[in-house]
Amino acid sequence: MNTCKNCNSKINIEYKYLGLKVNCPNCDSPLELGSENFTPTSLTGYEITFRDFKQLINDTKSNKEIILLIEKTFDYKTIELQNNYIAFVNYENEFIPLEFLHVSIQNNKRNQKSIYVEAMNIWR
Repeated sequence: MNTCKNCNSKINIEYKYLGLKVNCPNCDSPLELGSENFTPTSLTGYEITFRDFKQLINDTKSNKEIILLIEKTFDYKTIELQNNYIAFVNYENEFIPLEFLHVSIQNNKRNQKSIYVEAMNIWR
């Protein structure tokens, strides 16, 4: 459970959303979903937090397989930004926010598992 520092509202989140920046549903203040007082519960066993997902995408030493998997799964292209950061675009060259991509992956069990398995191969 997270607590808004502005209004002290309690906010329940799922494990996979740790690291996302959102606005408090009560007072609309910016809030990063952190892990304080959080007990992870897994629905599939293949959840990856947004924080870990960002690390996977932006780690230039190990991100090639993850990027290829995302490009193939979603038919996206990658573009390299400043400081070796990666961004995704669709077939119309529209920018795909990492937050949106992460939620899309986490809400599809097959995609979730394939990214998780690849991440574990990289991290081992």
